[in-house]
Amino acid sequence: MWIFLLITLCTICNGLAYKAAVVEYYPSTEAQPMDTIKKNIEEYRTYVDSARKQSVDIIVFPEYGLTTLTKDPEEYAVEITSTNEIISKLSTLAKEHEMYLVINLLEKETIANQIYYYNTNLVFDRNGTTIAKYRKINLFDEAKLTPGSHNQTNTFLTRLWGHFWDIYLFRHLVTDIVYPTAWISIIPFYHSLSVQHGYAVANGVNLLAANYAKPNAGRGGSGIYLTDGKIAEKYIGDTASTKLIVQEVGKQSTREDRTKCPTRLPFGLPSDLGKSNVSNYMALTAFTASDYTFQNINLTQGNISETVCHKNFCCNFDLKLDPNNVIASEHYKLMAYDGMVNYNEIQLHIRTCSLLFCENDSNDSCGKRQETTSTKFTKITVSGNLPTDNTTFYTPVTLNTYLLTIPQIPYCDTQNGTDTTYVQLSTPKAQQNLLVFGLLGHTQAPIDDHNDNGDDDDGNSAVKASSLLLLVVLSVVKCLLY
Repeated sequence: MWIFLLITLCTICNGLAYKAAVVEYYPSTEAQPMDTIKKNIEEYRTYVDSARKQSVDIIVFPEYGLTTLTKDPEEYAVEITSTNEIISKLSTLAKEHEMYLVINLLEKETIANQIYYYNTNLVFDRNGTTIAKYRKINLFDEAKLTPGSHNQTNTFLTRLWGHFWDIYLFRHLVTDIVYPTAWISIIPFYHSLSVQHGYAVANGVNLLAANYAKPNAGRGGSGIYLTDGKIAEKYIGDTASTKLIVQEVGKQSTREDRTKCPTRLPFGLPSDLGKSNVSNYMALTAFTASDYTFQNINLTQGNISETVCHKNFCCNFDLKLDPNNVIASEHYKLMAYDGMVNYNEIQLHIRTCSLLFCENDSNDSCGKRQETTSTKFTKITVSGNLPTDNTTFYTPVTLNTYLLTIPQIPYCDTQNGTDTTYVQLSTPKAQQNLLVFGLLGHTQAPIDDHNDNGDDDDGNSAVKASSLLLLVVLSVVKCLLY
């Protein structure tokens, strides 16, 4: 479920952009495990063929795309050798199409007569050579698999992007990331598109995200996200089907700078956010309202400026509403929280400042799926001088009733202090059908005595340099720019 591979792309070849493809994929199933893998490789060929006709340089397929979501790796796992039939087929696929190919499979390795199984990502270059391998470290509901080593590093050279190095050494140079996943969406804070876009915006990077398509189980949502916060293309559907996304991605020598906040922000611009058919998409809800601090707002006020604190953690909200599109019977609340949350026995320390839609006046009704809302916000700014340290990482979190994230959201994290940082998120365009808009932080810091909810577990961290979200520690490779 959780994110497990990031590969940074160094764009140093001629031209201003490269062509990228991500595939939201629903795999085929055959009677025998190896037949399932071979069948899906042939299906992959269809999409690689199509991508090649569009001059694609790199294509990304999702986690478990070849094997389906099996919990029994024994019959699906392969040894990663040049003579293995499955590896040979994948190598040939990349070589024949002269394309970088990113795939996921189940790997087996025998050590001292003991067989170990891994969730593994591979990268093939244009010549079909395996140039990167990553074994998933933080496994989720994968009891028969062995975690990969925390010391995994990869160094390799490509014609397209140059040298790749470990991100821990050159973290400030990371500009492009690939992300295969089989993500389960959990609202209000961990929906797939919101996580993907929020990470790209906060880090100022290009992100290529390919997800496993099973919307009736909460899986799906893929996209190509750009360093300037724009979304080249995103996709979410309500049927288990495959979607190829192809877009040009601009080459960047450095990350987009997110440490400087704009002094003036436009607001109330017309929204160009489309709609999606997600009636059969099952987004899970995990939200214990009693832990959070809420403040009711009167939508008929028009202009709302409030500060909401959860003990010592405080958030500022500045809202403007369109007086012609205010539905007094609808409920939105401001919310702040600094404490622990639990997701399937995983404990996380989060900090969040959010505007949330609620079904009624009860706090327990907040953060749930809603088909539509009518109240229109012409301005939303969420900000605060928030606690930070070298394990803390804030991202935007946005989602509407169509399960789409909100594009082009001005965001800054000034990183101007050792224990606090000023973080701000705004929207220049009017927004309707809003479910959540705010800031989400993850940290490894303990909860202090004055801001404790009774739980003394430190949790895990979502460190900007080495993880995506949900505090999954990732092995990442980095490109050394010239």
